[in-house]
Amino acid sequence: MSYDVCMKQMLTTKSLDAMSPATTKRYEVRDQKVNSLHLRVSTTGAKVFYTTVRPNGSRRRTKIGPYPVVSLADARRKAMEITRDVELGEFDKASHAPEETAPTLGEVIPQFIELHVKPNTKDWNRTQSVLRKFDGLKDRPLDQIKLE
Repeated sequence: MSYDVCMKQMLTTKSLDAMSPATTKRYEVRDQKVNSLHLRVSTTGAKVFYTTVRPNGSRRRTKIGPYPVVSLADARRKAMEITRDVELGEFDKASHAPEETAPTLGEVIPQFIELHVKPNTKDWNRTQSVLRKFDGLKDRPLDQIKLE
């Protein structure tokens, strides 16, 4: 897949928050601090950390996780762990697969309010109060909530 831009910069939380969605194709930003770490930004504005390593000479891209669910510090730490394991010959792709735990509704609603509702809706308090109807489901992972 091709990218609009592939650049290298010192990633910071502030720079991650300021990155705008891709215009036509996703783009990739490589971290100057941890060489194997990079972030993909899609046209929807989704930001996902990846690391690229070469175990046994073959290039492997491993998904670390989405930002801001995975912090920059955690992504750097995970990328360095994976790189260390490759260097020591202990890399096992299965052991470095991200844990597939879906976020809970209680984790997602505040993010939704801050990132989408407040910037785009004058009466965001009303939307927030409507979403309170789902407080009984706030501890359930999103992938376990079904419409009937």
